Amino acid sequence: MRLKVLYKNHRLVVPVNDTTQSVKQLIFDLEQRFIDHVCSDFQKQHDPKKHVKIHQLMTGPMLHSEHHQHPNHNNNINGFLFNLNDKVEDVLRDGDIIKALDEQSYIDYQLDTFCDRKRSWLHLSRDLIHSKDSVFGEIGYHRKNKLYCVFGTPHHKQFHIFSLDELKNAPHGHEIGIERDFLDTWYVCAKFEKPSVQELKEDKKMVCEISLHIKTDANDEKIEIHQVSVHEKNGHLLKGITRSF
Repeated sequence: MRLKVLYKNHRLVVPVNDTTQSVKQLIFDLEQRFIDHVCSDFQKQHDPKKHVKIHQLMTGPMLHSEHHQHPNHNNNINGFLFNLNDKVEDVLRDGDIIKALDEQSYIDYQLDTFCDRKRSWLHLSRDLIHSKDSVFGEIGYHRKNKLYCVFGTPHHKQFHIFSLDELKNAPHGHEIGIERDFLDTWYVCAKFEKPSVQELKEDKKMVCEISLHIKTDANDEKIEIHQVSVHEKNGHLLKGITRSF
């Protein structure tokens, strides 16, 4: 079997000798192929996964006659994902075109498919000084009953999701999502706090408190603090009280 694989701006024809292997193993093999194709000798010896990391596989571009998209549809997300545990021979055929999703493409897929961004719980953004870019941080509800956090700039994002148990067990003061440029002039991050005794008296179902921080120079840090609770009957995560500073 031969597959035509797209990864970012790179394209390879890849032979698959063992079609009984899982899609998960195929992803590992494709990473090695693209590391060999993309990376310099120095990069291969020093953290090659920094330059090539495949998060998922998706079916490739459809034929023009089959390609009828909604005008608001994201053109980067127009295929079908693979189950990582399926055998290659059960889901792929010789000559198929597939897309190997890098981190940013996979984040875009998660945000567009599972995250209720129109009703995000917290969202902060700031324009960068001496730049046309902006920095943002956002927290909200993931449709798998999880909490999502996304940070960064329009060109580079970090993405995290947390289940109810992970939120309950998050260490007090745990911090995620720091994004700084090389001059250390800005950051955006979220910090987790355990509910206090008084807060638990007011809301017994409170899970944690999350503070979203954003700063673009020495004097303009913006903070929003948000409480997360859980529904008593169906276990769904709920938006609680929000405070701004």
